[in-house]
Amino acid sequence: FPSHDSLLGSKTRSQIDSTYPSMQLLEYGNTTGNVTFSKSYPFPVFPVVRTSSVYGAGVYGLTKSGSMFTGFKPISTYQQAPSFNWAVYGYKSGIVSQASQPYGVRVFGDRSEKIYVGSDRMLKIVGVYQVTPTSYNYSTTITHPECKNPHYYVTRTSNGLKRFQCYHGIGQAWFWYHPLTIYVSSTQVTISYLYDMFYLINNTCGTGASPIYSYGGGAKVIVCDVI
Repeated sequence: FPSHDSLLGSKTRSQIDSTYPSMQLLEYGNTTGNVTFSKSYPFPVFPVVRTSSVYGAGVYGLTKSGSMFTGFKPISTYQQAPSFNWAVYGYKSGIVSQASQPYGVRVFGDRSEKIYVGSDRMLKIVGVYQVTPTSYNYSTTITHPECKNPHYYVTRTSNGLKRFQCYHGIGQAWFWYHPLTIYVSSTQVTISYLYDMFYLINNTCGTGASPIYSYGGGAKVIVCDVI
């Protein structure tokens, strides 16, 4: 199906069917802290971010009120609050009147639920990349297809990068690290790691012990073009 609204991979074709409905742009903005959406959404949403500063940013988690999604919490380089752009996508389907949008390409399911409308701004994923850290201060730059307005999402797994060490002579602790993205250019993004929490395991530890690292399965970097 020829289209400029590519969903994954090719920039010239899209897959449109009732099995894989398209995620649509819901809203976007710029901030330095927690994001609160202009309205609450009854369906899961997918936020992406971009920062052009020397400090990284990422998505820490979604915020909810009851069953409604109301925003998300960012994470950034330690003791920094860089300004970042954000956009959020979701499956904005539901039952709609086909006559209310009479022009353009429109695809509806067998219950008249909206599958695709050509005037919507669809989620456009241009690449997914694996990142596997080799140290706690790991950093790497990824080259991806050219984007007009690249934004990023990095998966975070429970078995990601961890560091086990003696914490200031207080006790043994695990440090968990989160991957952050730093915009470089329309074709490149740098991934760096920041520890976002630690758990004190006990109150004794030997001095001079070398840290023990556990790298888990790494993370995946999803690159989207917000257009």
